[in-house]
Amino acid sequence: MNLRPGQIVILAAGLVLVIFSFLTFIEVDSGEADGLDSQCDQIADVDRSDLPEEYQDDYDQAIAACDVLDGASAWNMDFGFPLFTWPALIALAVAGIAAADAFTNFDPPEVAGFAAPQLLAGLAFSGALIMVGFLIMGPDEGMSWGIGFWFMLLGALALLAGTLMELLQGPAGTVRTAGPQPGFGTPPGPPPPPGPDPTAF
Repeated sequence: MNLRPGQIVILAAGLVLVIFSFLTFIEVDSGEADGLDSQCDQIADVDRSDLPEEYQDDYDQAIAACDVLDGASAWNMDFGFPLFTWPALIALAVAGIAAADAFTNFDPPEVAGFAAPQLLAGLAFSGALIMVGFLIMGPDEGMSWGIGFWFMLLGALALLAGTLMELLQGPAGTVRTAGPQPGFGTPPGPPPPPGPDPTAF
C-alpha cells in the first residue's frame, strides 16, 4: 500500500511526539538542583501529618519539586499533569485514526458536519498551540525545558503540517477544490456522463 505524503508525516510525527513525551519534559536548572537536593534529603523522613496545617501546602510543593529534581516527563502525575500530557494524547488520537485509514478499510464518519481531515487538522492545531504556548510562557523560575519538550514541540508542528497536507490533498493525491469533498479515505465518485453529441443535430 502506498502511503500519501501527509499520512507519512502524520504517522512519523505522532510516533516522535509520543515517544519523547516519556523523556524529560522539564527539569531543574543545575544551579538550583544542588541546593534543592539537600532540602529534599532533609524532608525525606518528614511525615506530612506531623506538620501544622499552615505548613502542609509548602510541604506538598517541596515534595513536588523533589519529584522533578532529576527531570519530569509529560506523564508525571505530580507536576504539570494533564497539561503537559495533552499534546501526546492528541498525537496518539490523530496518528491512530490516520493509521486506521491507511492500513484498514476504516472510514471515519463526519462529526457535526466536519469531515475527518478537518477534525484531525483541528486536533493537531490544538496540540501545536499548547506546545507553542508553553514555549512562549517559558518554564517556572529555576527550571528549564528538557529534550522531551523540544522534540514534542517539533512533533506537534510536524503533526499539524501533515494534517494540513491531508486536508488540502484528496485521497488519491488530487488537490481538493471548493465544494463537497469525499470522506476521509473514500475514493472520488465516477465522472459525470458525457453531454449530447453536437454533430447529431
